[in-house]
Amino acid sequence: MAVANASVYETDSITNVTPLQANFAEELSDYSSDPVAAMTSYARTMHQHTKLQMEAATKSSRRRSTSSGNPVNAEASLSKEDSIICDFAENVMTMVKCEFVYPRTFISATLISFNWQFFESVPHIVQIYHRYIEDLIRARSWSPSMASLLLIPAALAGISSFLYSPVRLRLEQLGITRHADTILTIHGSEPTSLHLIDGTTQCEDLHHHRGLIYAACQDPELPAERHSWFPPLTNFDNPHAITGGRLVEIDPKTFTSRTLELQDFDLPFVTHGIDVITDPTDPTSIYIFAVNHLPNPDYYSVSGSASPNVTSETPKARSQIEVFHHNIHSPSALHIRSVRHPRIRTPNDIVATSPRSFFVTNDHYYRSGLKRDIEDILTPNLTPWSDVAYVTFDGKGTDDEGVNVEIALESEHNPNGLGRGATPDEIVLADAVGAVVTRLKTAVDSKGRSLHVQDRTVLTHTIDNPSFYSSGKTSGYVMAGLLRGCDLAAKSRVYIPPNGEAWDPMTVTFVPRADNGTILIEQKRTIFQDTGRTIRSASAAVIIKNGDEEWLFVSGFASLAVVAVRVEI
Repeated sequence: MAVANASVYETDSITNVTPLQANFAEELSDYSSDPVAAMTSYARTMHQHTKLQMEAATKSSRRRSTSSGNPVNAEASLSKEDSIICDFAENVMTMVKCEFVYPRTFISATLISFNWQFFESVPHIVQIYHRYIEDLIRARSWSPSMASLLLIPAALAGISSFLYSPVRLRLEQLGITRHADTILTIHGSEPTSLHLIDGTTQCEDLHHHRGLIYAACQDPELPAERHSWFPPLTNFDNPHAITGGRLVEIDPKTFTSRTLELQDFDLPFVTHGIDVITDPTDPTSIYIFAVNHLPNPDYYSVSGSASPNVTSETPKARSQIEVFHHNIHSPSALHIRSVRHPRIRTPNDIVATSPRSFFVTNDHYYRSGLKRDIEDILTPNLTPWSDVAYVTFDGKGTDDEGVNVEIALESEHNPNGLGRGATPDEIVLADAVGAVVTRLKTAVDSKGRSLHVQDRTVLTHTIDNPSFYSSGKTSGYVMAGLLRGCDLAAKSRVYIPPNGEAWDPMTVTFVPRADNGTILIEQKRTIFQDTGRTIRSASAAVIIKNGDEEWLFVSGFASLAVVAVRVEI
């Protein structure tokens, strides 16, 4: 996007020959492909426009002040600091014009143009204010009653120093200050070892259990359906795009997969988080718990349009948990029952505690709308609105029959992925958008099964399903996530075939754990990173010891295949 040339301005007067606002649609022609970049570029253009206007005004002011002998105006000049105020005004107009295009991107852009730019420029604003006071004194317009004005820059500096670091961190976590063209490709310790595993499309979650990896995936023949119906990303566009969900078993030694045949299960299947637990009565069998995001029949008619009795309180999705039983020597998994309850609002991930009980995260309090956007974008301290539930159910029954739900952990921000930790009573919780890893301890108290916070660790990118790895010498937490989470809302509805385009850049961070249990956050390191060309998005990663080699398996809710690559931990 070209910046306006100075030749279009008359410096002897304040004449704007080519008003940029009139060409707004042309300037933002790339808005749909990269809205944040387009608005940022446009704001930069408008800043240049304003700066040239102010330079013209300054020159004119100097000529007038020289002839009149006014000492205040004679010393006036336009500096970088003086243009800050105009910069704010132009960005306000830019974003107001963009708001109708995409509200969620408008909120992100607001963070760019106000929070980031404001806190970066506070020192300059304070300097401007001090010069203003000096001009008042020189012009003999100062009076003792105006002494309180001196408190304003001090208060401004104090507030900005208090808020600057959190705002800067928040923008980095969302990827707003991380430009896509600066993201490096890091494919483990041996990039040539990389494998793409067939039959593992859009596996949102991975679990390593007794030498095999279990994943909840979608049909490789129907990859576009994920981008038409996926309630976790507030995508309710096509309630008929709900086929193709499957449970997949991956052999990490041969890098092959097989899809399990689902017996006694005739429901649509929109997969998300899963967990696996050994059958206590048969060590060769497992129970598989899987989230299923179905349309709400109370909202949608048979045709897929809204039913006539729908209200604003009627949810579009009616998600539930599917429970399967599988013998590891069998090609099939038997459906035991579905588990549904009003307190299971927005299920994301699961940690099973027995064949008849599990923890499940409600990743949001609000299912959609502006309040949901606010819940996402603000920090964990401001919008801790959701929770983690503990569910018990009878072996028989359907849907909500025989289901009991208690809230095990309240007041959490975007409780997303759940994973097992270093000890049997440790559970790891990921605040996805907040980029916070929380280690929890399970306990049984008067309220039943509950979770207690042990510590929290903050990362600089969004995260999803956590896993724990120990080689005997080194141990730590494996965190997969996005490097440009701010793009997700606009891009999650778009299916991109494998044509070399880079979408949803991702990363995997390894956070070491000391022998005494302390998280060594200062030693965290990136073990895998991709621009989105090899793997689009990342929501789960596990490390497996294969002989003397360590292998990382990574997958994403929008990826076309699980990626395996050698790493050195």
